[in-house]
Parts: sequence; C-alpha cells; structure tokens
Amino acid sequence: MDYWLRLKRLLTILLNLLRRSNRIILEDKKIISNGFGVNINQPPNEMDVQLIRDAGLHYARIDLIWEAIEREKGVYNFSSFDRTVDLLKQNRITPYFILAYSNPLYEEDRSVVTTEGRFAYIKFAQAALERYKGLQAFWEIWNEPNLEEFWSPQPSIEMYSYLLKSVAPFIKLKDPSGIVVAPAMSQINSTHRQWLEALLQEGILKYIDAVSVHPYPGGNPELMINDYHQLEALVQEYAIKPMPIISGEWGYTTDRIAEITQAQYMSRMFLINSMLEIPISIWFNWKDQVFDGYGLYRVDDTPKPSYQALSVLTAALNGFIFTDRIEGTRSDEYVLLFNHTSTGKKALALWTTGEPGQINIPFESGTGQLVSMLGETSSITWEDRLIIDVTQSPAYLLVD
Repeated sequence: MDYWLRLKRLLTILLNLLRRSNRIILEDKKIISNGFGVNINQPPNEMDVQLIRDAGLHYARIDLIWEAIEREKGVYNFSSFDRTVDLLKQNRITPYFILAYSNPLYEEDRSVVTTEGRFAYIKFAQAALERYKGLQAFWEIWNEPNLEEFWSPQPSIEMYSYLLKSVAPFIKLKDPSGIVVAPAMSQINSTHRQWLEALLQEGILKYIDAVSVHPYPGGNPELMINDYHQLEALVQEYAIKPMPIISGEWGYTTDRIAEITQAQYMSRMFLINSMLEIPISIWFNWKDQVFDGYGLYRVDDTPKPSYQALSVLTAALNGFIFTDRIEGTRSDEYVLLFNHTSTGKKALALWTTGEPGQINIPFESGTGQLVSMLGETSSITWEDRLIIDVTQSPAYLLVD
C-alpha cells in the first residue's frame, strides 16, 4: 500500500511539472529570428557552427541516436555528441534534441513496443538529460512516428503514446528548463491530421509543451496556410493549456528544384511561419548529404543562395515581430507588416507566388531602404501609396 501511495504522489508531482507550460519562453521566439533554427545530420565543425550563428539561427536540431550512445546495456557514451553541444553553447545556439529511435539491444524493429525496451528508453533519456540539462533545450520524443520508415513494422498510436507518456514526466523532472515536444509528425494534410487526432484522443497534450510537426507541402510554402489553420483548430480542441504548434522540420531539395527556387521557398517558409505565429521554425538541412540536396551548404562546403537569403532575412528583420498582412489587389500577393519590438519602426516583406508584377497599396508616406532577397539595397520614397515591383523572391522594405 505504501508503495502505491508513493507512486501516486510521484506521478502527481510529475504531472504538476508538466502543467507548467513554457509558453513564456516560446512567446519570445516569435521575434525574428529568435525561433529560427536548422537541422544538423552530421557532427559540425567549428566553422559550421559559426556560419549557423552568423546566419542568425538560434537553434540546432540534433538526433541523439540511442543505439550509437548505448552499445552495451546500461553503458552510455555521449562523446560523439559532447563536442557538438560544446560548440553550440560557445556560439549561443540552443540544442533541439531528438531522443531518437530504437536500440537492437532491446527491440527487433525501429520502434519501442516491449516493456524492457520502454524502460531502457527511459533510462537512455535520463542519461541524456543528466548530461545536457539546464540549457533550455528542446526534447523531442522520437521523429515522425506516423511513418513506417521511423516506426516499424508499422505506426502504432497505442505504443507511441505509451512511450511518450512514460518518458515525458521524467524529462520535466530531470530538466525543468527543457521544453518537451512531440510527435514530430510528418506532413499536416488531412490524412496525417487523422493520425494526429487519434493520438490526441490518447490525452498526450497534458504531457508536452508544444506540438511539433514537419509540414513538407510538396510545393510552395503558402500551400500550408489552410492546413496550419485546420491543425491549430484540431490541437486547441483537445488542449487543456496553451499549446503552441512548432515547425520542427521543413525543407526543399535542390535535387528537385533550382537553387534559387530553394532560396525563395526557404525565405517564404520562415516568413509564412512568422505570419502564423509559429514560435520555432527548423530548416532541413544544414549541409547537403551525398543522398540529398536539402542543405544551405553544398557537399563541397560552398554556400547555396539559400544561405545568403537566410542571412539577409534575419539581418533585415532582426528584432521585428509580425503585426499584420496587408491585402493587395491580387490573392497571390503577400505584404507582411512587421514592427520592431524596441524602436517601433516598421518593415514590410513583399512577394508574389504568381507572375512578377506591381504591388500597389495604401501606405503612409515615407522613405526607406528596399533590400532584395540576396541583399541588394536601394533607397525609395513614396506618397500615400506604395508601388513596388515584386517577384517570387521576397524583398524587405525597412521604413526610416
């Protein structure tokens, strides 16, 4: 009887910790570029991390690979990750850890379905938390468990929710500064939202601080706007506390589109997420791998236009927060108004998803600097109306 009473008290304490939402931390991330980050697949060197910092990024998403860390039962070796975490700390970049995948010491497939595996996963998570606690890091429970590729032999709502509920309380206990996110769901269209709703019905929202998703629309970023609105409505239907949605992974490969198109889509992805008040946006990926072209940098360590475009975006809108979308004369026009959080100055981000044309909107007379996606600048003046040529490459008007 005493045992069950102690267990009940422990669970009560853990659930109270979970209810202390990190909403305040996440609210601050809506200021550009406080919540921008990049996924890192391979251990970065010192130059990599400095370039990530110089691009205005504040987060680095990293797989903590369980089977690489625990090769012998109960023995944890984080040496291959320590250098990365140290470099991030030196450059004031916050880790976004994925407690990643299964371990053949305990499970046959890439999933956790046994009692032994579940307890071992919790112990692995506790070892990681003990090593990297106190960094205000994100702790993501798995990656894309709605896909067979990452939860095999097939996705299981029951098993994944059981794992999430088992480990999340211990994350909060071991690292109160940490932010617990899940389920890192791949895509947010109606099919995958049905999967998410089944998971939400399991009551997982009381265990996490934010819902993480990987939008990947398969086309231009603006296609996600309606899906995001429907996702928000679904999450809030089940939420018992403020529940932000974060974009934990989203990218475009230059194996399928031109490099300049990647730069356009990348810039607009960050801008659309800012418009929708998504507090964290992680670009996939930092560097091209042999098998893909998602990186901001190529395999030969040279930058793509997307790296330059990102640097321009974060420098131009640093310290600004989205205020309003100004309606133009065409539905494919985007004019986003931003206000600086300390100076009160205004800025606009402008582009079209269609053919190049002119934006013509009423706007208080003034002067300013127009900055192109890749950083070319010009001075402009306008009277009562703002008339600017726009293309699919965003431009930024910094009002004097």
